[in-house]
Amino acid sequence: PEIHLLQDALFDALENRDCRARIILLDPSMDGAISKRAETVDCTMDKEMIQTEIVKNIKVLEGVRSKLTNPENLSLALHQNLISVSMAGTDGEFKIGFYLNGRFATSGPQLKVRGARNYFYQAFNDHFEREWESATQFKHEPEVESSDTQCASIQSFPQSGFEDGEAE
Repeated sequence: PEIHLLQDALFDALENRDCRARIILLDPSMDGAISKRAETVDCTMDKEMIQTEIVKNIKVLEGVRSKLTNPENLSLALHQNLISVSMAGTDGEFKIGFYLNGRFATSGPQLKVRGARNYFYQAFNDHFEREWESATQFKHEPEVESSDTQCASIQSFPQSGFEDGEAE
C-alpha cells in the first residue's frame, strides 16, 4: 500500500538505469476482492480505505510514468482477484511477500529467490507471467489537466520474464 515510498527509486531505475517495470495491482473497482482483502487484514483499513490506497498508488505510478523519457518502461495492469503474493523482481532475483492472515504482504516475512535457473525462481516467474497475462492492462488516455494533476497515457509492452541471473 505504500508505492509512494518507492517512487524516487523506481523513477531512477526506469530513467537512468535502462530498467523496465511491470506492476500488477488489485483493481479498485472489484468490490468483492476488496472486501475480502479488508476482512483478511487485521488493521483499521476498511474496504473504502483500501480502494483509496490503490487509486493513490495508481496516481503515483502515473506521475512517475509522466516524467519518464521512455514512458513505455513502466506498465501497469489491474487484477480482478486477490493476488496471492507480493513480488518484486530484478536481474535474476525475486523478493516475495506473502499475504499471511491478518497482514499485508509488505509487513510480513520476505523470501529472496535468486538465479533464473533456480526451481523456485522459475515457479515465481511463471506465476507472475500467468498473472500478467490474465490481468487487465491499464491504459489511460491523456486528459486535460484537472485540479493539480495531469494523467498521462500508460501503454503496455510485450516483455518476456526477467533476465537470467546468478544461480544459487
